[in-house]
Amino acid sequence: MSLAVILVFVYGRGLASDPLRWEEPRRALVAMEMIHRGDYVVPRLLGEPYLNKPPAQSWAIALLSGLDARRVGPLSVRLPTLLAVAGIAVLLWRLGTSSRAGPDPLPALVFLTFGILPQYGRPGEIDLLFTFWVTAALAAFEWGRRRGTPALQWAGSQGLVGLGVLTKGLAPLFFHPPVLAVTWRRREVRFAPLAFAGGLLLLLAVVAAWVVPYARLGPALALGDRLVAEVAQRTVASGGSDALRHAVTYPLVLLGAAAPWSLVTLALLRPRARATLRGLVSDPWRALCGAVGLWAVVVFAFVPGTLPRYLVPALPAAAVLVAAVLRRVDRPRDVPWLWVGLGVVWLVALPGVARERLSPLPPADAAVLTVSTTLLGLLALGVGRVLARTSGVAFAVLLAAGLLYGLAYGGVAEARTAERYRAFEEAAADLAPLVRPDVPLVVQPGTDRRFTWPLAHRLDRLLVERPPEGPHDIVGAVGPGPPPGRLVRESGGFALWRADRRR
Repeated sequence: MSLAVILVFVYGRGLASDPLRWEEPRRALVAMEMIHRGDYVVPRLLGEPYLNKPPAQSWAIALLSGLDARRVGPLSVRLPTLLAVAGIAVLLWRLGTSSRAGPDPLPALVFLTFGILPQYGRPGEIDLLFTFWVTAALAAFEWGRRRGTPALQWAGSQGLVGLGVLTKGLAPLFFHPPVLAVTWRRREVRFAPLAFAGGLLLLLAVVAAWVVPYARLGPALALGDRLVAEVAQRTVASGGSDALRHAVTYPLVLLGAAAPWSLVTLALLRPRARATLRGLVSDPWRALCGAVGLWAVVVFAFVPGTLPRYLVPALPAAAVLVAAVLRRVDRPRDVPWLWVGLGVVWLVALPGVARERLSPLPPADAAVLTVSTTLLGLLALGVGRVLARTSGVAFAVLLAAGLLYGLAYGGVAEARTAERYRAFEEAAADLAPLVRPDVPLVVQPGTDRRFTWPLAHRLDRLLVERPPEGPHDIVGAVGPGPPPGRLVRESGGFALWRADRRR
């Protein structure tokens, strides 16, 4: 119960109240425009076809909004991510650390406390929803193998890959190479040609259900060109200096993506531990997870500028391997001085950091957040001590470290970010009453989406980037250059103009 309370705070605080930030306003605008236009085939952003991502995330946001554009907002944008995180944790719990051991909570807890997860498991970003479909496909493959059901193992799994493609096109990259490699190397994993072929057809049918109508209604060639250009930009288009920098920083990116659980690799430094870990991947499920992790490491070794979030799809597999290692080498032990020391550091450090970071918030809000985060951190350390005596001291310390980081990020860093983004909502509230309801509303090119979204949401109407003939209102950032029309008002770095292209 204590762990559940802490995790709800880490992933759920501010879910429905904090302003949209990062890429969230873009996701919300696309979903809102889908609903307004009634067009769920061609995603659009400010009137233009949106070529960056397939539509599955926008569909999820629209559905969770009840197909009501007025209800598109922080909750409906972020809920797909939160459900994906919960879904991945449940799958890892049910699958456990081996084919024979049964359900095990350890992999789920490892996954939920990767340091990178609070950053991408809270906002309405695409990474975790994509990761869910990849993990679900691998889980279907493993469950089909365990039950001797080729239809689930080879066909159902590829249908889930198809849903991953509709979320982010690279889903087969994280499924087919590892699965086929394990099938080739392991006798326990039997290849079923007919089921595999049927699965490929199912995958293609799922993708074609969107691509075929899109080709009739949208710029299909431009969509393909955009995908090719993005892949080229991240690989062959990088220069020699980028490749050299990547070679130096890539090991740190790998360690950072899996922190704090990447410290488990220190076990390999001890000969006794290495001996204990021999045969770890002899189990087919662990072998599949190892293949997924190794394949991801190899692939992104050729992608200069790789960020830790690129490796998120491999983290569920990494969580299984980390849990399996700890099950073998970790030992229960009570070390009271360790938990007392960590508690003292937390009591001193967290309030000091919060005092400076939360200074933009109202004093009462900052005080409540500081106290609640501090107390939850002490609760996490208490949970850690209990787990150290029952499940192993290394597991408990790393779990506590992940929880403390998540609390600091969700309770301090995110609160400061949310307060900074409220300025966009204030500017939108100031300008919205001056917008004329009977003329098109044009967004000046380059206007910050973080401002465009609250204005569109407040007005509950479509915004476009291309000025139409005749009178229209223009909103945009205040900056150099001639104004596009008669200035009505400035507010928070943005302004509203009246314009008419016929004059």
